[in-house]
Amino acid sequence: MREYRSVTARELAACTCDRCHRRLTPDDPGEWQERLSVDHHCGFDSIFGDGNLVGLDLCQHCVREVLGEWLRVGPPQDLKEAGKLAWALVNMPNVGEDEDFERPRE
Repeated sequence: MREYRSVTARELAACTCDRCHRRLTPDDPGEWQERLSVDHHCGFDSIFGDGNLVGLDLCQHCVREVLGEWLRVGPPQDLKEAGKLAWALVNMPNVGEDEDFERPRE
């Protein structure tokens, strides 16, 4: 016999870039997956205040424009992670419909 219970869950449905105000949604997977969201709980003696929360949401374009010179960009160091990335790319909802990424023709 199975017993069920009701569960209330919240799912992120959209995100707005704090810099350029671009609205990001899962309907545009490339932009959605490449956003950078940071929530940081400040510690003792932080310049932001003890225990405060610092939050930031940036689209990939603003990440590059604002942080570009300090970013270290390269391939995954772990082959297992590289395999996960390849699987995720091939199984994206719009694969083959995007001019930048097409499925190989058989």
